[in-house]
Amino acid sequence: MPTEVGGTVLRRRREQEKSVTTKLVVPSLGNEITEAIVVEWLKKPGERVAAGEPVVMIGTPKLNLEVESPVAGTVAELLKEVDEIVEIGGTLATIDEG
Repeated sequence: MPTEVGGTVLRRRREQEKSVTTKLVVPSLGNEITEAIVVEWLKKPGERVAAGEPVVMIGTPKLNLEVESPVAGTVAELLKEVDEIVEIGGTLATIDEG
């Protein structure tokens, strides 16, 4: 087996081991609001996102809100679908940092 191929595989393993996944959660929206609905995904899995960049729009009967990424990285997985109800503090997506 060529050294270059082995080196590439080893480098990828090291990069994967260093990867940190962060949860994108529904923020607190006030004392009386306990849930929201996913209105629109602004990013797709595999897309890069900057810290503070909107990833998803959620809504309540009184307001719509863009939920921003807490970290820079790549959107790994969307855990909720459009029109799905989500609880405050619930995980919407995961982001692989870096």
